[in-house]
Amino acid sequence: MTAVKGVKDGKALGPGEIPGEVWKVLKYEGYVWLTLFFNKLLHEEDIPQEWCTSSQVPIFKNKGRGTIDAIFALRQLCAKNRRAHKTLHMLFIDLEKAYDRVPREVLWWAMKEKCVPGKVGIKPDIQEEAPWCMLFADDIVLVGENGPEIQSRLEVWQQKLESVGLKISRTKTEYMFCDFGGLSSPEAIKLDGVRLPVCSDFRYLGSFIQSDGEIDRAVKHRSNAGWMKWWQVTGTICDPHIPLKFKGKIYKTIVRPAVLYESECWATKGMNE
Repeated sequence: MTAVKGVKDGKALGPGEIPGEVWKVLKYEGYVWLTLFFNKLLHEEDIPQEWCTSSQVPIFKNKGRGTIDAIFALRQLCAKNRRAHKTLHMLFIDLEKAYDRVPREVLWWAMKEKCVPGKVGIKPDIQEEAPWCMLFADDIVLVGENGPEIQSRLEVWQQKLESVGLKISRTKTEYMFCDFGGLSSPEAIKLDGVRLPVCSDFRYLGSFIQSDGEIDRAVKHRSNAGWMKWWQVTGTICDPHIPLKFKGKIYKTIVRPAVLYESECWATKGMNE
């Protein structure tokens, strides 16, 4: 019963084309049928063939290095403004249930832009030049040199996003003030009249961006992530019966990536080594 009640409405249909809402409407009768059905599968140890197949749809991805490029661009902007003693204002926008809310018209437009045949829908015309506007999947960062500019752009983004069915989260959207100039203070950035929280660091695409331009938090997080992965595979790596070559492959594919992720974007100091 708990599992059925936890099914979200409006989700994509499976091969059987039965919406999850059906089981909620059937209530007790549906619970009984599902229980008998799954018990039968467990007893007979026979899985329906439809459950063993899936459809894979390749999606075109622009050339580049994905999240690393976005993180690098943002860190470089911070470094340049820090050297020039110029303040930066960053707004990390979070969308509520972005993947569930994306209108089909927007998906058709995106496919059209990638030369995939299909009808043309609504075109979001608010994309700005990087790195002043970083857009990666549903992660949006607006960067500016003054607060009023950020406030104005936020209002434009909110209007455009809501016009296509997307909504900005009022609790997860955060504002960061990078006081590299030392002569100003954080602005009151508001969303629907409510002041957004000011953060000293923000986790962006798995990397911690700090308002002081340092990388201490990011280095510590990578170190902890590496140790966590190490402890997950320590039983295998420390097993004397497992070949050394196989242990090396495990380390290279599980532990090392967790430690070195986005490290090429760091301008390290002696204290970080």
